[in-house]
Amino acid sequence: VCGWEGVRCAYNYTSEMVHVTEIRLSNKGLTGTIPEEIGFLPYMNKLDLSDNEVGGTIPKELYGLHRLRHLFLNNNKIQGTISPQIDDLHGAEQIYLGQNQLTGTLPSSIGTKRPNNWRFFSVYNNQLTGPIHEGMRLRKAYTLDFSRNE
Repeated sequence: VCGWEGVRCAYNYTSEMVHVTEIRLSNKGLTGTIPEEIGFLPYMNKLDLSDNEVGGTIPKELYGLHRLRHLFLNNNKIQGTISPQIDDLHGAEQIYLGQNQLTGTLPSSIGTKRPNNWRFFSVYNNQLTGPIHEGMRLRKAYTLDFSRNE
């Protein structure tokens, strides 16, 4: 796996194991869905599947990747709602979910359990509805893009 194009790994000297730390497969013509087995990659730091034809929903297992710092799922065909579990990615710095087919409202719980490190958060050009909740604590954010929704 570690020799595959777009996959980066690191050796953990404590566990004496190799772990996948990055998957960078933007603009590769990928189709299908993000498998729930993504949760088996707890050392994942960066997931970039942007600019593909990935569909389905965001699996809840993705929100359990607590080392994830950079999430790029923009410009795909991802559907469904944004789970309140997105707040579990409190260590993330960049979350790009724009240009998909996401529906529903933004979870009002974002940032309420604990402050997060999100610097960039984009849900640009989806079909989201409803207000941006006052209780969202995104103090470290430089860019918040909620534009081109309903």
